[in-house]
Order: sequence, then C-alpha cells, then structure tokens
Amino acid sequence: MQSIKLKLYSILRYFYFLSGYPRLKEWIFNQRRILAIKLIGNKYSFAEIFPSADYFPVGIIHTNVQHTKAGWQLLNRGYDDEARAKNAIVSLRKFTMVTHDGLLVSYDIARYVQAAGIAGSIVETGVCQGGSAAIMCIALKDSNVELPQIHLFDSFEGLPHPNEIDYMPWMEEDWALKRTDFDGILATTGALVATQECAEEAVFKVANYPREKTHFYKGWFQDTIPGAKKEIGKISILRLDGDLYESTLFCLRELYPQVTVGGFIIIDDYGLIGCRKACEQYFSEIGIKPFLSYIDAVGRYFIKTH
Repeated sequence: MQSIKLKLYSILRYFYFLSGYPRLKEWIFNQRRILAIKLIGNKYSFAEIFPSADYFPVGIIHTNVQHTKAGWQLLNRGYDDEARAKNAIVSLRKFTMVTHDGLLVSYDIARYVQAAGIAGSIVETGVCQGGSAAIMCIALKDSNVELPQIHLFDSFEGLPHPNEIDYMPWMEEDWALKRTDFDGILATTGALVATQECAEEAVFKVANYPREKTHFYKGWFQDTIPGAKKEIGKISILRLDGDLYESTLFCLRELYPQVTVGGFIIIDDYGLIGCRKACEQYFSEIGIKPFLSYIDAVGRYFIKTH
C-alpha cells in the first residue's frame, strides 16, 4: 500500500507541473500535501517522502492541507492579535505556499513596524502568488498611520537554474529538475511559476492595498533591482524569498544596506542549503553575526542593529 501511495504522489507531481489551469494546480497541490501527510502519519507536519530527503524537517504547518483546515479552530500559536491574522490567512490560502508560522510572523512584523513608526518601504524579493505580500498589506492597513510604499519583485517565470551549491536531492522530484539543471544559468526552470495577475489579485483585491503605493517589478532580480534602489529608498522590512544561493546573495548585497536600523529582514528559505550559504557568506562579508530568530524549520528573521 505504501508503494502505491508513493507512486500516486509522483503522478500528482507530474500533472502539477504539466497543468496550465490555476484551479486544477491548486487542487493537485492540496491532494499531494494530503497524501504526504498520510504517508508520514503526522497530523500537523509535512515532510518530503522520498528516501533521499530524509533530512527534510518536520513540524511545518501548511495552511492548505485538509488536516490543518479541520483543526483550524484549535490551532493557536500564541501571537498577538492571532485571530485577526488567522482570518487574513483564510482569505489568502490559495495565494501562498508559505507555512502557517511564516505567514503569522510576516503579519506580526508588519504590524509592529507600523506601530513602532519604523520608517521605510516594504520590499519582497520573490513574490510568487502574492500571499506573503498581501498578509503584510493587511497588517499595515490595520494601523491608523500613513501606509508605506511596497515594492514587489519576481520573475513571474518561475525559478532560474540553481547553482551546484543549491543542490538538495528532493529538488529533482519536487521541482522536476534534472541534475544538469544546477548550472546557474539565468533562465527559467519552470519550477514554482506564478503570474503577476495572481499576485495583484492577492494584494489589490484581497488585501485592498492602494495601487498608488504598490510597485511590481517583473524580471530577474539582477535586471530589476539595481534600477529600483533609488526609488525604494530606506527599507523597514526586507523579505527574502528567492529560494536559491545566487538570488539570496544578490538581494542581500543590493538591498540590505538600505534597511534602516531597527528594520527587519525575513529569510523565508533559510532551511535550503543555498539560501543558508548565501546568508552566511554575506554576514561574513560585512562582519556581522546577527541572532536569527526562529520562525519554523525553514524560516528565520533578524533585526538590523547597526
């Protein structure tokens, strides 16, 4: 029975990458997560189920799976104003693959930044479907102070080719990559593709954030960020969600200097080896050793202190 479930999981993965219909992709995605939970037998965990990925962390709460939805009223992580944040998550489920705690932390940080009066724009590199940006927008709108500018970067073509340093065995299965794809070429792999229209729906229709304060940048980070830095100015929240070594390192080098003292840096993919190596390299380059606060098994954040 276990081998049949594994085969079904692989078939669902195959059709997920072939499908061009967003609603069908969402259904397939949810079925894969539900099947994975049945395979590992843990109500509130998701782990990759391939033998080569036995290092993958458990204890991650995904918002889209049926078990999470079924236990939603009992799910309480202890954040301030968590009921409001959970309502926002429900409205944004179809727009995100970010973990439950990842969304809660983004909401909580945005809420704090507004209340504390920390000046600067909100910047996200790696917008994908727009859920993380939108939940920060909802938190920002809950305050009675002037809303900041928000700058959102994504290729909207999916991930570029990873470097060799990014390689983790599960990527060949879950992202449908070949071993030869890890060559660092700045061209799409077809993995994790989302449209700008999807992200705009999350930010403008669900979060109802003002269009005049929102800036989308379509293209590779290397092509879009350098020309936008002056317009961005100071940054209060820098949310990094580029998954890969080169994407993370480039964004840190270009944008971290503009983060204001007291501002936040959220690292969505710290659990991925390439992202972690990029962070460690950049911290070494500029001579800092920040305390990285735990979000969950994959995410971290820290505050710029000087």
